Amino acid sequence: MGDEVFMNCSKWMMEGVKALETVTFSMGNMKKLSSISIKDAPSLTTVKFKLANRKAALLNLTDVNEEGVKAINKWLGH
Repeated sequence: MGDEVFMNCSKWMMEGVKALETVTFSMGNMKKLSSISIKDAPSLTTVKFKLANRKAALLNLTDVNEEGVKAINKWLGH
């Protein structure tokens, strides 16, 4: 898939996560991370973020839970 990389939730604590951009939901729509909330957690599927080298990467959030959403918001400074 070109520059896209898929990573398991266990890889969340990598440096690139600091540049999280958007979340894709199971419905297929995109939503800015700044507007996600705990109630969105059940339908989260992937997070797209930019690595230091500017390549796009996707983080698999299939198993995301309430704590995962809190962690995302923490990384974003919310």
